[in-house]
Amino acid sequence: MIRCFAVLLLLAQALDVQAAGFDHSGWDGLLKRHIVSIHDGQATRVDYAGISADRAGLNAYLATTSAVSRATFDGWPLEEQLSFLINAYNAW
Repeated sequence: MIRCFAVLLLLAQALDVQAAGFDHSGWDGLLKRHIVSIHDGQATRVDYAGISADRAGLNAYLATTSAVSRATFDGWPLEEQLSFLINAYNAW
């Protein structure tokens, strides 16, 4: 019973972090549309031409990353900060 409660508590905390953090769904959508499986699914590659053609989606995501204030960023947990920086770096 205690183990079940602990798992539920951890899940609730994870959901709170996700709700308070940055929405990366724009970047996720771009990657899902423009990542191509190769070598019978053993590897992937980025379809840069496809991302270039999907410029509106990329620009929209970059605009949302640029709109994050320093105060907002500083208020996120370290894991969310790292996620934001890694995704923003890759998108830029």
